[in-house]
Amino acid sequence: AVIVAPCRGVLPGMTSTDKKATMKPRLTRGTLFVIAVMNLIDCMNMNLLTPYAAAMVSTFVHRQPDDDKVLHQVGVLVGLYNISEMIFSPLWGWLSDRIGRRVVLLIGLAGTAATAILFGSSSSMPAALLFRALAGVMCGNFGVTKTYLAELVDETNEARAFSFMAAMYSVGMFLGPLVGGCMVFPADWAPNLFRGTIFEVKPFLLPNACFAALCVVVWLLAACCLEETLPREKCQQLTSGRATACGLRSERSLSTSRDKNETGETSTAAWCQFTSCSPSPLGEAPPGLWRMVLSYGLAFAYLIASTQTFVLVVQIGRGQGGFGLSPAEIAML
Repeated sequence: AVIVAPCRGVLPGMTSTDKKATMKPRLTRGTLFVIAVMNLIDCMNMNLLTPYAAAMVSTFVHRQPDDDKVLHQVGVLVGLYNISEMIFSPLWGWLSDRIGRRVVLLIGLAGTAATAILFGSSSSMPAALLFRALAGVMCGNFGVTKTYLAELVDETNEARAFSFMAAMYSVGMFLGPLVGGCMVFPADWAPNLFRGTIFEVKPFLLPNACFAALCVVVWLLAACCLEETLPREKCQQLTSGRATACGLRSERSLSTSRDKNETGETSTAAWCQFTSCSPSPLGEAPPGLWRMVLSYGLAFAYLIASTQTFVLVVQIGRGQGGFGLSPAEIAML
């Protein structure tokens, strides 16, 4: 028989240092709120551009919004973010295993704020493409937030926590286009306030500046509220590349303990060493996990593609078969 005990709990015979190292951070309302708002920020970052993408490209290339070159550049500008995110998100996950979840989350938030300001300040098409790609590079928090939350929840709050995360993502789906579409060209809808300012010269800066301000506020909250959830010992194992060897040592320890136990029971310490050190590489993941990941990925890809395609179609001029809506009209839609 095998005696199983929670490996993050306190075991008999542990020193005070061991107890502190094995304590699991608790999920509080403040922590859940900060993590959920980070999820909202990532969603807003993806959708902030879509209402005014055609107007931005048209301004930079000095052509009508329904021009073929404008339509092509709009597709590149919008899709570049998702391509960069797809390439670099796994790297952010890898980095969070090395230096910790909290540090990566703070770096991602700071980078998101900086790239938003740079993108809003763009005055040419190459600059806009560059900063849009950098924004996608910095969007690594979308996956890391879920990992962070998974390391905090238990069976009593898991469903509610992840449901709240999904709800905040849905808020970002409409809040991003609303902010982006209603705040561009501020000198036109509030001339007394913005005429003669930098926001008239750079008409796409205001929504990105407001978004960056939100990122800074959340960064400060995260720096004060979030604890590191990745144990230092596990981080050191991953950094030094000894995770596999640790798993093998744990298996040998488990086998030795079983052989030495006269009653045929496995000791709690040996089992905890096995479960905490074994790396569980992706190559050994069960087929059901791969099916779940694939299904989630396809559903998420469909959501992004359908939403952004719809927004782009309604921006196309009526002469090209579109609806010719303005950024403000798209935001309200």
